[in-house]
Amino acid sequence: MEVRSTAFALEISARTTEEVRWLKKHIAMIEGWARDEATEKDLSHLAELSAGTAWSLLAPEIRRGKPLRELRFEWVLRSPTKLRMYALEDADVIVAAMLIQAFLQAHKRKDLIELEWASWSNKPTSGAFGGGFYLISAGSARELSISDWIRRTTQELAPPE
Repeated sequence: MEVRSTAFALEISARTTEEVRWLKKHIAMIEGWARDEATEKDLSHLAELSAGTAWSLLAPEIRRGKPLRELRFEWVLRSPTKLRMYALEDADVIVAAMLIQAFLQAHKRKDLIELEWASWSNKPTSGAFGGGFYLISAGSARELSISDWIRRTTQELAPPE
């Protein structure tokens, strides 16, 4: 049986203790949703939080009763102001990207954060290895996978017929 997986690591610097509290609170909320422990208060907070933000992509899934399977990434405070998020396998990169964007939006930060990930398989299957990245700002999150880049670059470099 083929097993495919994804990994990433990223460090975010919080500038204030309020930003650290915000990150801890919202990671805890994701952990609660993942365990299907979301309360009505959590869901109303999600609706408030998601209005016009990246979190709005998660809200319909949760409202339809489809909780996240699990957080699928770890986090640790490396110092009082540095939060490391990482996953060595089976990462949920989209949720991590949305958390980062919501953080930037909530604190009106102008940072551009790069979230890179690697994908692999336990079998030598063509196309199963690669990865990609998100470029995340408060206003947008853009994704580009290695396979998308290869496809685009091949079209650009292909000799004319």
